Amino acid sequence: MARRPVRNCKCYTLSVLAASLAAAAIISVVSVEMSPAHIFFSITQATTTPRNDTSGAGGATGMELSITLAANNTSRRASVLYRSIYIAICNKTGRPLHVSEAGACIGTVVATPLPLRQKPRITGRIHAAVALEGASSPWASLGVVPRLQDILGDRSSSHHNLSVKVTALVMFKTIGGVLGTRLHDINVTCTGVTFVSQANQSSFVPSFCYYP
Repeated sequence: MARRPVRNCKCYTLSVLAASLAAAAIISVVSVEMSPAHIFFSITQATTTPRNDTSGAGGATGMELSITLAANNTSRRASVLYRSIYIAICNKTGRPLHVSEAGACIGTVVATPLPLRQKPRITGRIHAAVALEGASSPWASLGVVPRLQDILGDRSSSHHNLSVKVTALVMFKTIGGVLGTRLHDINVTCTGVTFVSQANQSSFVPSFCYYP
């Protein structure tokens, strides 16, 4: 019975092992270059604008909160596709809005069209806003819209120290879109966001966001 050529068998095994290691290295590099860790978020603008309540009650005024979220894609090779973005503005305690105690979060309306594509080494900006109404508004009393006091508390202050929570569903692709990743959930929190009036927006200090 003829013996199996040992040398050829060893060469074949080594070739398979080398190919496996090379493939693993490529996957590792791609995973590192195409990951949420390469996106850095910050709030570059946060302003308040007085507005009339939808109830039309005389003297009852509400307020609109507007923010600009900057997303810096620092990856050298991967572009980002934002499938969805949810941005909530919260007061310091961050309890759900229906809780009567001080502490609430309210979702914003994202004005930036989605899906949003972002090239490598590019900073994109996402705009969002939410309207708040005073306690005298019937819509606020029914819970249809958030109460101004739940979020801002003391309205006598011209600066409101809040936090912003961002949740996004993204996919990463290489240049040319040949390789893509699964969908990733991104969750970041931006604390110490001091909202200023439109007239004082030049005094706004950017706030950086962090991953949990």
